[in-house]
Amino acid sequence: MTGTSHESLVLVTGASSGIGKAVCELLLEDKRRVVGIDKQPATILSSFYRHYICDISDDAAVSALFEQTLREESIQYLVNCAGIFFYEERARVEKLNRLEWDATLSTNLNGAVNVTRHCLPLMRCECDMAIAFVSSDQVMHPRASNAAYAASKGGLEAFARACAVELRETGVRVNIIEAASVKTRFIERLTGGGSQMEAVYQRENERMPLGIIQPIDVAYAIAFLCSERARKITGQTLLIDSGLYS
Repeated sequence: MTGTSHESLVLVTGASSGIGKAVCELLLEDKRRVVGIDKQPATILSSFYRHYICDISDDAAVSALFEQTLREESIQYLVNCAGIFFYEERARVEKLNRLEWDATLSTNLNGAVNVTRHCLPLMRCECDMAIAFVSSDQVMHPRASNAAYAASKGGLEAFARACAVELRETGVRVNIIEAASVKTRFIERLTGGGSQMEAVYQRENERMPLGIIQPIDVAYAIAFLCSERARKITGQTLLIDSGLYS
């Protein structure tokens, strides 16, 4: 399928797994036209869905995708969901791996910047338009040995707030969703799976008053912010913490 339709799209990064996949599936249930971007192939099957493999940390690759494939599209909503976390290289600040630092910021911050700036010229709908940035509770509540990840999300939120101010005159709303620990493959990779992973899930489930957060819980919030029901909401940060910090 080529990018030639002028019907409005929802563009979702990090679409192959976790929160991004949950967002895509939820929107597809409502027959929304969704375009997913990820470094990995997608398993989502729908006539309303297209998927492109792209490393968003590579600005040249992002530019080529928009100029060659998406240039005729009209994008109504953008969900910046892609993110990485280096489990194997977690270290305290004095032993921080600079390659880990650069790679984390390249995807979590620079990648979102790359996609957003190339997407904005295509946000030309005569209707509600919005951008949602998926961040983390670690911006305000960082944990040890996670400095690169926390810094990348802090930078992401500063960029998002700047976008909210700059774009409000254009009608493009910009909001941030901060999420505490979510039950995704991130935890599986951290623990190696198996009984250790289940122990982590159980501990997180007990730690959070309303139970461990599922990807769909975050997707529901994103779907709301990327809808006309949120048409007067911009420049806001929504924390999904399952009661952890209440």
